[in-house]
Amino acid sequence: MSVVDISMVSGYVPEKTSLQKLILSESSEIKRFEVEKNNVYLYFTELPKIRRCYIFDIVQEIVVEEAQPAKAYMYDYYRSGLKIAKNYTLECAPDFP
Repeated sequence: MSVVDISMVSGYVPEKTSLQKLILSESSEIKRFEVEKNNVYLYFTELPKIRRCYIFDIVQEIVVEEAQPAKAYMYDYYRSGLKIAKNYTLECAPDFP
């Protein structure tokens, strides 16, 4: 089993309904999710062989000036020493203020 652990950017929280829709999608390899404190955990029985993009909604609860990048980790549930990490930032789409 593989896990993707996504830390939220300061001031943002995940929208759980969109996470539920994500795992109910027929094409989704995600078996379940958990939200704990400032992290979203996505659990995969098997990772897809091709690059995939999984999208869920987030909500800004608090305005944080100069929010720092957050990290996303991917690791094997049974061998957590096998881990990769990537920093990410949030960018507004052109339609949003």
